Amino acid sequence: MMRQKLIIAGVALLAVFVVYIYLGNKGKDKLMTEISKPQFSDIVLGHIDADQSVILYFDYNCAFCRKFFQDVFPKFKEKYIKTGKVNLVLKLVCGLTDKMALRANQTVICINNYGEFEKLHQLLLYESRVIYTSEFNQLIEEYIVANESLGECILDENYSGIIHNIYQFQELKSKGTPTFVIKGMVIEGFMSYEELIKKLNN
Repeated sequence: MMRQKLIIAGVALLAVFVVYIYLGNKGKDKLMTEISKPQFSDIVLGHIDADQSVILYFDYNCAFCRKFFQDVFPKFKEKYIKTGKVNLVLKLVCGLTDKMALRANQTVICINNYGEFEKLHQLLLYESRVIYTSEFNQLIEEYIVANESLGECILDENYSGIIHNIYQFQELKSKGTPTFVIKGMVIEGFMSYEELIKKLNN
């Protein structure tokens, strides 16, 4: 009798575990579908209709994010992005209480949609602390004056696109940037070129 009860209890526990895994996977699938949907705040490097996408949650104040762009991105761009095999989708994130970083990220997103992204991107990659200076504030003001549509975008202090990115990033339960999403896999931390290509080809 005791053995039968133990078997029943074991089967019930197994069933609960299976349901938990199933619901967890459904939640993950939903999140991955949401992450893959194009957003205004996405910065797509490469062909929009590339065969594969590498999604990168990225913070300009992150040293290993900068290392990725210094050490890995040039070769990756040449071999995979320029050939149309893969695009890199940047999703900018920062601390919700860092108002200057929020404004800088908003400016980058707006510039990407209305103006010249690459110059500002390079500036923030190699001099990220510039966002806390009066000179950077002056640069933003010049962008606002130069283009009305761009100015309206920059002055939108809801920061909804960036906050959406941060929410997704938190849902991934990642501990830091850079965080990559490749074929539904979440990979935290810096990857070498070889590691990145291996993940792409798995």
